[in-house]
Amino acid sequence: MKKFVILLFLSIVSFTFVCQDTVANTKLTSITQARDFSKTAKNRKQEFINTLVPIINEIKGNIKSDRERVEEILKKEEYLRSTSDRELLEVNYTKYRVSSRTPQELLKKMVLPPTSLIIAQASVESGWGSSKLAQLANNLFGMTSLSKSDENSVKMGNMRYKKYAGIYESIEDYILTISRHNAYKSLRGGIRRGEDSVGLVKHLGSYSELGNKYSSYVARVIQSNSLQKHDTDV
Repeated sequence: MKKFVILLFLSIVSFTFVCQDTVANTKLTSITQARDFSKTAKNRKQEFINTLVPIINEIKGNIKSDRERVEEILKKEEYLRSTSDRELLEVNYTKYRVSSRTPQELLKKMVLPPTSLIIAQASVESGWGSSKLAQLANNLFGMTSLSKSDENSVKMGNMRYKKYAGIYESIEDYILTISRHNAYKSLRGGIRRGEDSVGLVKHLGSYSELGNKYSSYVARVIQSNSLQKHDTDV
């Protein structure tokens, strides 16, 4: 009888740990498709933030690594740069549309926007992931498209918008867009100067036809949701 009680107790403890592991793993399951935000209606805003932060950190970490490699290459005399050095520079010149083909200009475009700014713009443009565009195309930033292909874009009204494989690709494209487009040169300058996200919103005039009203709204979203606490170094 004593052995039976002990075995029963061990079985219960084992089952409890299995259940706890299952719950923990469930919590760690990341959302990759915007349509999944509809399943978390009660806490969509927090789930949206929790989902975006690690994705943003990963993308920014990759950019930071590339920047550091470019900085190392820049320290070398041009004749001392290896074939792999030149290949890395060429890939990034093309990626960031650096027509001058100079490392200095490339570094100016390889910016790391504050995480809070990215989350705020994504929330404003997608209604915290609930917009039709986000649900259908994983497009969190209202990015328009010149493509007429239903595979790469989705038509809404008279406009076509980019379609992404997942949330990661949407965020990555947003950062790349503000990194290389001439309309965001002022924004990039603010980021390089270390302006915080609330200060940077004044450079978003080109992002929306609403101009300063849009910038003010993004600033309020940042402040009312305490998003700047996510602006840690990558």
